[in-house]
Amino acid sequence: MRGELNGQASNEAGFGDQAAADIKIWRPSEAQLKDILEQQQALRDSKGAKGKIANLSGADLCGAELAGVVLPSASLRGANLRGADLRNALLGWANLGGTTLRDADLRNADLKGAYLSRANLNGANLSGANLKGANLSDADLSDADLTNAELLDAYLPGANLSGADLRGAAGLAADQLRSAVIAPEKPPRLPKDFESPLL
Repeated sequence: MRGELNGQASNEAGFGDQAAADIKIWRPSEAQLKDILEQQQALRDSKGAKGKIANLSGADLCGAELAGVVLPSASLRGANLRGADLRNALLGWANLGGTTLRDADLRNADLKGAYLSRANLNGANLSGANLKGANLSDADLSDADLTNAELLDAYLPGANLSGADLRGAAGLAADQLRSAVIAPEKPPRLPKDFESPLL
């Protein structure tokens, strides 16, 4: 059940995604960010009659305070959200491919159906997050806190779960673990149902 860690490239450089290498990196001003978030909120409030889906692809939002942000279906591809506060954020179906979320606080965030392929979530706090149906293929989840997270139907092929804390995670299946990448010397902490040596 243990995938072998064979020199997996670090996701930190270049915001973590070869596929996102073509994205221009930019830092939005406070006014720009406020307008983008208001447009997204207007879209939600008007049920599509007003506003527009946020495009923050390549945005440098390192350390940003975004707790409770409403960005469903938004594009944050290749963005830098390292250390950002995204507690209780609504990011369902958002495109976070290649995004850097290293050490980010995503406690209780809604990431249902989100695209997180090749995202860097090393050391991120995803405790209580909803990752149902999320695509986490080739994502770096090493040392991430996934306690009590919802992982039903989450797509994990190639995801690095070395040292991750999965205790209390719901919906986790043995097949998901078999498809993940785990360093032999750094196994994840598993839910009670997986305490038997499945890896």
